[in-house]
Amino acid sequence: DAHNPGAHEIHDNDNDGLWTAYHVAAMSLAFAATGDEAARASAREGMHALYLLQNVSGIPGLVARSVVTPEVGKTKSEQWRPSPDGKWYWKRDTSSDEIDGHYLAFYAYYEHVARHDPAEKSLIEKQVRALTDHLTDNGYQLIDWDGKRTTWGFWDPKSLNHSPSDYIEAGLNSLQILSFLKTAHHVTGDKKYEDHYRSLILEHHYLDNILMTKKSFPDENNHSDD
Repeated sequence: DAHNPGAHEIHDNDNDGLWTAYHVAAMSLAFAATGDEAARASAREGMHALYLLQNVSGIPGLVARSVVTPEVGKTKSEQWRPSPDGKWYWKRDTSSDEIDGHYLAFYAYYEHVARHDPAEKSLIEKQVRALTDHLTDNGYQLIDWDGKRTTWGFWDPKSLNHSPSDYIEAGLNSLQILSFLKTAHHVTGDKKYEDHYRSLILEHHYLDNILMTKKSFPDENNHSDD
């Protein structure tokens, strides 16, 4: 109701993490450009909301799509799981565009806010490690609570280089995982992420894949991935 905006309710969405990440990036850039403390506070609030999504599953690195209170969660589908502490219900089967958003926020927030604040710097390094280690330890896949890969959470060479059904994802997903690893190395300084980055390029030809990003079914790309 345009005449009563206070009556509006925001419901959960599959892309809550992605939209929040856009906000974090925007507010981080706003703070960098203006020095406005309100922008930094808003960026921090959004980043800590992303940390909740990254931690709520109780499995390090397994990011949730969204969270709701138990009262709401108990009324929802089986895609919703209770958090280990019982404070939340979280939505599983997180997709690749959600992870894109988290790394966009990691970089923007680190570069313009966190690296200037020791407590925030330490926290973001921990979160970046948890998510990136989950991907690398599981063969560049996002593994859900049940031990199975999420529907769209794959960046592995077998899928991108050798699966005809996943050919359409090869360019974009190669670009995604390389950007994740480059961001992780930038934030943490840990050489192992650079090693993974170079391995995917030298041993699995991910730079060749990237050349096809805009040539293979470009109409299938969407703004949240791009």
